[in-house]
Amino acid sequence: MSEFVPLNDVSRDLRSIESALQDLFSRFVAGRSLVMGEAVEAFESRFAKWNDSECCVGCANGTDALELAFRALKANDGAKIAMTANAGGYAAHAAAACGANPVYVDVDPDTMLMDPRDFERVAAETDVVCVTHLYGRLAAMDAIVSIARAHNVRVVEDCAQAHGAQRNGVKAGAFGDIGCFSFYPTKNLGALGDGGAIVTDDQDLANAVRRLRQYGWTDRFRAELPGGRNSRLDALQADVLSLRLTQLNDRNARRRAIGLRLAAACASVGRRLSPQRPGTGDQDHVYHLFVVQTDDREAAQAHMKERNIGVGVHYPHLDIAQPALSTFTEERPLPNSLAVSNRILTLPCFPELDETEIQRVEDSIGSFR
Repeated sequence: MSEFVPLNDVSRDLRSIESALQDLFSRFVAGRSLVMGEAVEAFESRFAKWNDSECCVGCANGTDALELAFRALKANDGAKIAMTANAGGYAAHAAAACGANPVYVDVDPDTMLMDPRDFERVAAETDVVCVTHLYGRLAAMDAIVSIARAHNVRVVEDCAQAHGAQRNGVKAGAFGDIGCFSFYPTKNLGALGDGGAIVTDDQDLANAVRRLRQYGWTDRFRAELPGGRNSRLDALQADVLSLRLTQLNDRNARRRAIGLRLAAACASVGRRLSPQRPGTGDQDHVYHLFVVQTDDREAAQAHMKERNIGVGVHYPHLDIAQPALSTFTEERPLPNSLAVSNRILTLPCFPELDETEIQRVEDSIGSFR
């Protein structure tokens, strides 16, 4: 049997920077600050500049970034946050931590992203909209932001899977009031463990997040801002992220090249495997994941596994079907979200795939008939 083609393999990337990581570790062993400090400030500055944002504030992980963003916008204690139900539940968990309530919005069946028309139907009853750029593709931000502004709704972008995606020169996280990023190891920009950050052009929001990530302190040991917590970015992770940020544009270009090849292979089998509809420009999808839809997911999974191709489902359960979220969700008809959740399948698409592996995935797609 042919060698297994994994859905992802972070170790390949880490091996390529092993020497640089050893040098980095040596600096910490020599006595560098381990939490916050210069390394975090340097990464925040670099990431803000890279993302064309005025401010960046690091935190412990991507879900904390969402929670801190909601709290900075005062979306708590019964506030209503519009979001989609097909993106893994992270925004819903963050909302629950704030005492806010999700208002679920259906998705466009081809992009699998928030449908602006459905958002418009609920915009008047919401305080914040949280837009997830799922799988690496930018949502319809111009339309969503326009609707939000008309109804005085604040805009949070969940950019956990879309580092570097851009449209007309505007990057993910820079369309709304605040953008939230995860640096989980498998992300386009990944740490050696957990990490997260928010970006914003609003200095007041940035200052609020800085205080909230450290107990609500306005000064050391002086907690004045309600809702504060311990959500600091480790200095070691910040240094790793600064290192990997220098490679991100090239790695995104590699992801995009692979994703476009796989999309072309899907075209050869028509609707049997339909990839997420591409965007309006060549930079607005960074292919964090390559997700297709199929009428027979079980057969497609078996077909790929027979050919030793790794597959996954991102995500198999809608928020409204999650027992832990059921007590505070507001049920609305979500026919497209439900249909998509039953049809999706994720195929390998990461920068370290070699030519032979890419060809095998292409061939496996082409033979699914």
